[in-house]
Amino acid sequence: MLLENRVAIVSGVGPGMGRDIALRFAREGANLALGARSADYLESVAKEVRALGRRAVALPTDISKLEDCARLVGRAEEELGGVDILVNNAYHPGDYELFEHADLERWREPLEVNLFGSLRLTQEVVPRMKRRGGGAVVFINSMIVREVLPNVVAPVLVFTTLIIPNNILFEAALSFLGLGVPIDTPSWGQALSNAANNGLYKDAPWLMIFPGVVLVLTTLAFNLLGDGLRDALDPRSER
Repeated sequence: MLLENRVAIVSGVGPGMGRDIALRFAREGANLALGARSADYLESVAKEVRALGRRAVALPTDISKLEDCARLVGRAEEELGGVDILVNNAYHPGDYELFEHADLERWREPLEVNLFGSLRLTQEVVPRMKRRGGGAVVFINSMIVREVLPNVVAPVLVFTTLIIPNNILFEAALSFLGLGVPIDTPSWGQALSNAANNGLYKDAPWLMIFPGVVLVLTTLAFNLLGDGLRDALDPRSER
């Protein structure tokens, strides 16, 4: 194992990357000191680490406070034997608002966590690492699961609903020209091609009408769905 008997501190242990990092380190043999504001979630992750056969210290920690940083590092050294790795993963998203209307005083809290808090925690571990002959400090500061992914899902969903009708029409056009799916595969374009090329539409016009109507209605439905989702999910649209 890559981290056999190493001691790692992970801050900002939440339901996303912090937990994943802690469990990955544990699987590689590391013992963990876990810090975050939520005591309940910290303990649940610590139980998962212990279930993997590793030791874990879970301590509610606000890294914007120097005393909390010192207490977390001290507990890691006291109960786990030292510090070899620090992962600065704590993150404060701040407020999303236009800069021209922003209260700059409210910027201090995110900076205290994302910048100065991580630096405070790093200052606490560096002397311990030097005494052990070295170590590693990683800065991530991410809340991708809570902040990034929810904002990415909507555009991806809208894009998907808008690209589907294009692909349907593209496949139908290729199949109509004989360049699409194999002849024994059901296809609206192929149905239209068979009716047109074999003259079947003269005696049975529905062989062209039904595939054509369904093709138009399906593409129209996806386009309307995409437009509706875009209007509903776009934060800039007026409600």
